[in-house]
Amino acid sequence: MHKISSIKTNPDLNSVAGALQTVLNDSHALSHLTHHCHFNVEGKHFYSLHHLFDEQYNELFSSFDVIGERIRALGEYVDFMDASSFDPSAKIKTIAPITQADDRATAMVKDLVAMHDIVITSCQSAKNIADEAKDDVTVDLLISRLAALEKAKW
Repeated sequence: MHKISSIKTNPDLNSVAGALQTVLNDSHALSHLTHHCHFNVEGKHFYSLHHLFDEQYNELFSSFDVIGERIRALGEYVDFMDASSFDPSAKIKTIAPITQADDRATAMVKDLVAMHDIVITSCQSAKNIADEAKDDVTVDLLISRLAALEKAKW
């Protein structure tokens, strides 16, 4: 009789879960900055940026559940408060002193684009790990996340 190993003891899938944890925490940090920008944007593009940031942080928020549930499906626990690879508070502190509202809004957009690149890199790395582990479900999830992030960045 063959012993079937559980999903929890598969080291490849444990690596996938760890990579997804990074994606989740980087996405959470991006959401934090996006929400901050939503609250604080001013200037001639206020309405369009305020609305755009609202759509983006809501989309990010809904992704947390999908990512977290996949981590659990892989047999790992979710550590939503784990450190991110970047600190949104540092970006917020560099934006705040800009005195002109339109310049501040431009800085917000530039910082959000740069932070999207970080999350995109996390997703691509996790997708590669999932692909190597032959975890098609996670690969599919990450392709969806990449599409959403690249659209938001665009």
